[in-house]
Order: sequence, then structure tokens, then C-alpha cells
Amino acid sequence: MIIQFCFKGCGPCEAMYPDLREIQKEYGQKISILSITADEKQDETEEAVKVGELTWDVHWDGFRGPIATRWAVSYHPTVYVLDSKGVVASKDLRGKQLKQKVAELVKLIESPKELPR
Repeated sequence: MIIQFCFKGCGPCEAMYPDLREIQKEYGQKISILSITADEKQDETEEAVKVGELTWDVHWDGFRGPIATRWAVSYHPTVYVLDSKGVVASKDLRGKQLKQKVAELVKLIESPKELPR
């Protein structure tokens, strides 16, 4: 699972969207993606979904919302990759490194042999 804390207008956040769409397309049901948005207004998040910027699961948390507070998010994007057991496997990977980590975790699901951390 990939959890991305983001907001509309965050250049680095929005730069991740094509990679997230690519990961979603390549792995389908084998990977879950969740963006938790810090947009001040919920309709900003809804608009991003409506126009197809965000094609995966999205939750509006609001500016300094309870979820971001609980996860101690202090910058955007903050990105967590969780393994199939819900354990944080990595944090703040982007681009090629994010894709490699996802490929590694999907491979573990397909052939459940433990890889060293």
C-alpha cells in the first residue's frame, strides 16, 4: 500500500501523480494507493478526483487534519509504503525508487519468500 499525504497546488505532490497512475495500472488489485489530502476545502479534493488527477482512493483530511496530525506529517508530499502486513516498508520514495519498492513488495505477495530488510 502507498499512502501519499498531499494537497492541490503542491508541485512535488502533483509530480508524483503520473507515477502513481502507472503503478496503479501495472499492479491493479495487487497494490492499494491512498492519497490523504490537506486541501483547505473539500471541494478542491473532489475537483482533483473529478478531473482525473487522482484515480485511486482519496480521503480529504483538511489542513492539518487529524490523520496527518496522527502520522506526524510535517511536509508534503510525505509518502509511506506499507507491506502486506501493514508494516512501514519505506518512507518518502519517489519515481524509480518507489516503483522498485512496489515491485519488490508485489513479488513477495506473489511468491511469499521473506526478503531481508
